[in-house]
Amino acid sequence: MALQYLAVMLAFPAVFPYPHSVDLIESLAAVCREARKKAGKDFLDVAVSYPGKRLEAITFKRFEDGQTGWPKRPEAHVAAYAAATDTNPADLWAEALNRWAQAQAQTDGEDRKPGDTSPRTDSLDNMERELSAMPRSKRQGGAGRQQREG
Repeated sequence: MALQYLAVMLAFPAVFPYPHSVDLIESLAAVCREARKKAGKDFLDVAVSYPGKRLEAITFKRFEDGQTGWPKRPEAHVAAYAAATDTNPADLWAEALNRWAQAQAQTDGEDRKPGDTSPRTDSLDNMERELSAMPRSKRQGGAGRQQREG
């Protein structure tokens, strides 16, 4: 389910960033950093693995340090880390989403009132429901409306 959510998030950029996306980018950067260090690679190895246009190694250091927020092409950043570390990009995304969901579940638990025994639902399930309840034109970032009008 985490990868399905990621696909929706990347497919509808007008709807995102979701309010908790700061936490998600922090999780993604941490997972990428850990993969890079585990493989014994440095920032230059990641930079030369970036698909398409070449980026400077400092770009990836800033990404890991949380100084940049969401990159313009997060999928390309993750692909560069995956190529440099000989890892599947989907594994990096899945680990980041799982960590993010766990952090959200902990935060959700802190927000509950004392004595509330209602079961917590997974944050990704909540977002999936919110997205499905959203009007179709908003989910498509207005693209459907522009096609009908044009």
